[in-house]
Amino acid sequence: MAWVRGLVIVLGMIQGAFMIFDGGHALATGDYFMPEMGPHPGRLGPWAYIVGAVGIPPRSVLMKLLFLAYGTLLIATTYAFARGRRWGRASLLAAEIGSLWYLGIGTLFAFTQILVLSLLPGRPPEPETG
Repeated sequence: MAWVRGLVIVLGMIQGAFMIFDGGHALATGDYFMPEMGPHPGRLGPWAYIVGAVGIPPRSVLMKLLFLAYGTLLIATTYAFARGRRWGRASLLAAEIGSLWYLGIGTLFAFTQILVLSLLPGRPPEPETG
């Protein structure tokens, strides 16, 4: 069962770190990382349609800051889960449900974590000391 918890932790850290990296890159350079080749070169992912539909321009400073903030939230809740905090599992589950808007690989990561967190037995025991 440890490998399952490890999978949740790795996916959460990757997802959060990428959002922080991409949001920071967008703030520093003016735009996000986008594919240079393939069927949609130079275009934002499908998440841009969702945030645009709720009134947030995808390339706005607000959205770039939201990327940073949400990535930080994912890192923090993943860390709390990894450390066995009483609130870690529930907060990570809520954060991952909230991240389903980030369509593409982020949704795959989030869905995998939601599924695993929903199926895991209760909170793991506190690590023994001494």
